[in-house]
Amino acid sequence: MQRPFRNRLFFLLLLLAASASSTPDLVVRGRVAGQQAGNQPQPLAFANIGIRGRNVGTTADEAGRFQLSIPAALSRDSVTFSALGYYARTVAVATLAAHPDTLLVLPARPQALPDVSVKAAGQPRTQVLGKTRGSSVSGFVVGKGGGAEIARLMQPRRFPVFLDQTQVYITRNQAPSFRLRLRLYARDPATGRPGADLLHESILIDSSLRQGWLTTDLRSYNLQLTEPFFVAYEWLEADVNNPRIAIQGTRGDGAVFARAVSQGQWGPAHDFNWVINAQVTSYGPAQ
Repeated sequence: MQRPFRNRLFFLLLLLAASASSTPDLVVRGRVAGQQAGNQPQPLAFANIGIRGRNVGTTADEAGRFQLSIPAALSRDSVTFSALGYYARTVAVATLAAHPDTLLVLPARPQALPDVSVKAAGQPRTQVLGKTRGSSVSGFVVGKGGGAEIARLMQPRRFPVFLDQTQVYITRNQAPSFRLRLRLYARDPATGRPGADLLHESILIDSSLRQGWLTTDLRSYNLQLTEPFFVAYEWLEADVNNPRIAIQGTRGDGAVFARAVSQGQWGPAHDFNWVINAQVTSYGPAQ
């Protein structure tokens, strides 16, 4: 018996379409390294690279190498290099083009010791935010280079909360393995979109999961949040082999945003309601 069409339907989220006239005519290459105080620079795997606000970007590979195609119209612009835990650096496109295989060194950003968080004695209250049901309907991101992201806003009923885990439902994966990066963002008060990073280090997820919940345990990070936040998944290898993420229905709920490339612009995912959730725990007086 043939399965209903809706159970076999896969939505393609085309975040960045390349037209026939948009062939880039400038390619810059180089390497990105991170440097801790007093140490020699070391390759910075999966650094984010792009022209902010222009939807031109990529990510470095595991050895910190990158290659970025830039349309001629943006030759007077600048490329930003960033990585969690390091200061960002911005370099003119012309400078990169004039110095092939440039080594860009990002200094480590000193991290202030967080305030000691003491979980209050009393009744813990656990809450799951976001979408909690898997689905046979799914989509995947097509981007130019790495760094495409999907982010869902999480709004706990009370604060502060500790972030226990995040989940995303993988509907279909045909690749032997895949790699995502988990990111957390504050909500930008001016736009309501993902804003400042809330993490200070990369959380990489390597998986061979074919179908089911992809869970990331975050309890060891002791992440305490005091305001609404976004949970985002970033594709480090953006191609047609991306794992497909479940969608509940064919319309977004205003809490989901996406961007096509590293450093790209965030936009609302009006037609896609991605199945992403987060479990948080708050502590209060015993009942």
